[in-house]
Amino acid sequence: MKHVFIAACLLLVSSLQVAHAGVVVGGTRLVFKGAVKDTSIGLENTDKSAFLVQAWVEDEKGGDAQSVFLVTPPLFKMAPESASLLRVIKIGNLPEDRESLFWLNVRSIPSVKSGVDANQLTLSVQSRMKLIYRPQALLANTVDAMAAGLQWHCRGASLGVSNPTKYYMNFASVKVSGVEIKTPGWVAPGESKTFAGAVSGTACEVKWQVINDYGSAGQVHANTALKGNG
Repeated sequence: MKHVFIAACLLLVSSLQVAHAGVVVGGTRLVFKGAVKDTSIGLENTDKSAFLVQAWVEDEKGGDAQSVFLVTPPLFKMAPESASLLRVIKIGNLPEDRESLFWLNVRSIPSVKSGVDANQLTLSVQSRMKLIYRPQALLANTVDAMAAGLQWHCRGASLGVSNPTKYYMNFASVKVSGVEIKTPGWVAPGESKTFAGAVSGTACEVKWQVINDYGSAGQVHANTALKGNG
């Protein structure tokens, strides 16, 4: 009886036709420069079917950010094999002495054709990318150059980093004595972060790269972290 049930499940799955989304977002992050009123990012529908596209902005913790940023159009139909632009407009006030982090969400829902088989499985795909507001006073420097100012320290088996800069430092890689830390994440302006269990042995040589405005890994920075008591 168990084998019959498994076989039935496999038959059901094989009968479902999965519709794959074809809307591609033109970037992995969007830097909103404080000197402008709005910025934009491109979308491309590479599919032969139309999609319903929905876009909105959330704050760093995933909360509503409609009082700060407006996305237009927020909901529209994207024609097959076409291109479009999403405009992000700043309508609220933000700190002007440091960067602020938000999330730009783009959800694409494939259109359902009339007369299709009832077993078709339609999937929506959501892209979530960093939206970084950079005040005008910070435009003179680059994140990659400022990343050299990160302060590292070792305490026992833990590696710590402090960010004295005004920029969000999104790590492309962090290595301790040649061993790479998985998913290092980021450290916010004026804040610190700890990587527990990252240090093994007595050596504490750190190499790191941050992600630049184009979504690529920047130059390799190196330092010998300060050692403290465990």
